[in-house]
Amino acid sequence: MKQPFAERCAATGEFEPIDLAFADFMLRFARAPECEELYLAALFASRAVRLSHSCCPLRELAGMLFPETPAEGQRQFRLPGCDAWLERLSAPALAAAVSRYPACRDAGFPTPLAIDDAGRLYLQRYLVYELQVAQAVMHRARRPEHPPELPPGAFDALFINYRSGAAEDRPDFQRLAALAAASRDFTVISGGPGTGKTTVVAALLALEFARAPELRVALCAPTGKAQARLGEALREDGLKIGTAEAIRRRILELAPSTIDRLIGSAPLTHRTKYHAGNPLPFDLVIVDESSMVSLPLMARLMQALAPETRLILLGDPNQLASVESGAVLADICDSGKRNAFSGAIREAYLRQSPGVFLAEPDDARPLTGALAELTHNFRFDTAPAIGEVSSAIKLLQDGATPEKIEGLTDFIHHQQNDDFRTIAVTRDQLSARLRQELARELPGKRGCFLRLAELAEAGTAEALTEAFGLLNAFKVLAAVRRGPFGVEELNRIIRELFHWKSEDTPGMPVMILANDRLTGLSNGDIGLFWKDLAGSGAIRIYFPGFERSFLAAELPEHEPVFAMTIHKSQGSGFSRALLVLPDGDSPVLTRELLYTGITRASKEVVLWSTPAVTRLMLERRTRRASGLQARLAEAQELHSGRRFSVTTILKS
Repeated sequence: MKQPFAERCAATGEFEPIDLAFADFMLRFARAPECEELYLAALFASRAVRLSHSCCPLRELAGMLFPETPAEGQRQFRLPGCDAWLERLSAPALAAAVSRYPACRDAGFPTPLAIDDAGRLYLQRYLVYELQVAQAVMHRARRPEHPPELPPGAFDALFINYRSGAAEDRPDFQRLAALAAASRDFTVISGGPGTGKTTVVAALLALEFARAPELRVALCAPTGKAQARLGEALREDGLKIGTAEAIRRRILELAPSTIDRLIGSAPLTHRTKYHAGNPLPFDLVIVDESSMVSLPLMARLMQALAPETRLILLGDPNQLASVESGAVLADICDSGKRNAFSGAIREAYLRQSPGVFLAEPDDARPLTGALAELTHNFRFDTAPAIGEVSSAIKLLQDGATPEKIEGLTDFIHHQQNDDFRTIAVTRDQLSARLRQELARELPGKRGCFLRLAELAEAGTAEALTEAFGLLNAFKVLAAVRRGPFGVEELNRIIRELFHWKSEDTPGMPVMILANDRLTGLSNGDIGLFWKDLAGSGAIRIYFPGFERSFLAAELPEHEPVFAMTIHKSQGSGFSRALLVLPDGDSPVLTRELLYTGITRASKEVVLWSTPAVTRLMLERRTRRASGLQARLAEAQELHSGRRFSVTTILKS
C-alpha cells in the first residue's frame, strides 16, 4: 500500500492498530499491495466488529467524505462509489480474499471477507454466526406446534396467587405467553422489568413437568449476576405458582448457570465442550437477559443444542444490547408480529379465557407466531412515574420526531414525584449533593451507606444478610467510568464521605471484573469485605448465600462498587437508584442507556441530568449493523426446500 494513503487512513483517528494490521495482512494475503478498495474494506470490516456491529454496510459508506466529522484542520477524503467499490472487490484477482454471499455458502466460506447482495461486508466468521443463529431459530420455529391439553380453569389455578394483567377484552399476556411457550419449540418472551417474565417461566415449567416429569431443563443467563437474579426470581415465583408440591420441588431444584458454563467455553478460545458433535443433554433450554447475549455467544449456544432441544429466550429488546457484536434479541423481535399466534394456540387460550380478542398472525415475517410480549408492568403499579417515563422512552421507537423528544425532555425534567425526581447537579455541587442524597432518611430506615457501616461494625451473620439486602435496596448508577460524573470519581467521593480509607475495610462492597474458574466467581459478582464469621479475626470477602468466602489475595480482578456503570447493572434490580449522567457528551449516552438505567429501580429513581444531556440521549438510538433479519428470512424460505448446514464451518 502506498504510504501516503495508509498514513491518511491512520490519521483519521477512526481506526485502531488492529484494524490497520488486518488491512495490511489482507493486502499481503490477496497479493494486491496497491488495492486501496481492499485496504479500505478490510479496515471497515475490522472496525465494524470492534464497534459491536456484525457487518459493515458498504452501501451507506460508499461515496461519503471520510471522516464524517473531521477534527479541526483534518483533511477528508472521499470513499469509493458503491458500484465501483463492489466491482473491484468482486474482481477475480481478489477471489482469494473476498467472496460473494450466498455463492460462498456452497463453497464453504473460503475467504476472510464476504459481501452479501445487500452490500453488507463481513468478516467471514460473523456471517457464519448469523447463519448459524438463523438456521437454529428457524429449524425450531417452523416445527409443528403441540398445545397442551388443559382442563377448564387450569390457568386460574396456576396463577391463583398473581394479579391478572388482562383488561376488558384484552388477554392476560402472561398466560398466553406460557401457553405459547409450552406449545412451540422456539419462543421469545419479551417485556420490560416487572412485566413478569420469570412468572411465565414458573408457569411454563409447572405445565411441562405436569406432562413430562422427567423433562431435562437448563436455565442460563449471560452473566453471573443475571444468573443469580434469575435463580432468586424463580425461587420466589416457584413458591407462588399454583401447582402440585412434587412439581414445585422440581422447579425449586433447578439451578441456573451462565451460558459459558453451560456450554463449557474454554478461556480465550472459541472452543466449547458442547457443540454440534456433542450436544447438550437437555430437552428445554431457557435463556434469560437475552438482550445481553452477543452474536458469537448466541451462535455457540445454538450450535451446542441438540436438533430436538426446545429453546426459549427471555429479555427486553429496548435495553442495552450486548457489549460484543450484534443485537440478536432485537433483530429476532423485529422479525415478526408480536402476540399473534396460530389458530391452535388461540383456540387453546380461548378455552381457558373465552371472550377476549386475540390478534391474527397476519404477518409474513419469519417469526410471527413465535414472539410473546408482556405489556403490563406490575412493578410500576406502585411507582407510576417510573412507569410513565420508561414507557414514553419506549414509544420513541415508533418514531422520534423533534417535537416528541422535546416534549419528553420537558416531561422528564418536570418530574418531582415520590418515585421519580430529576435534578440538574453541577460539578462543584457534586460532593455535597452526593452526601445529602446518600444520607437521606427514608421512612423507618437509615441512609443506605450509614446503615452499612453500622452493620459492618456488628460483624455478625445476621448483619451480613441485612448488608446484602442494602446493596439490592440502593445503588448509584453512572453512565461513564471516568470524569467528574464517572464511576471512579463517585466511588472515590463515597469512600471519602464515609471514611472507607482502605479496600479491606469491613463493609466495603466489591465487584468482580473477570470470570475466574479457580474461585468460581463471575464477572459482575458482588461481595462484601467482612469479619470472618468463623471468628479467626481475618477479613474475608463474602458473596450472597455465604457459601463462598475468600481472602483478598484470592480474588480475581475487582473494584469497589458503591457506584457502578449502567452497563454493569444490567441483569440487576434495586429498590432505589441514583442515576448520575455527565454534564457533556459521550458516545455511550444513548436512549437505550437512559431506559436501562431508569428501569433498574422499582420504587424510586433520582436522575441527575441537564436537559441538554437528556435530550441528546433521547435523540441518539443505538444502531447495530446486522444482517440477521435477512438471514432469518432466507432460512424461512429454505426451511421447506433445500437444507443447508453451517455447523462445521468454524473449526474449534
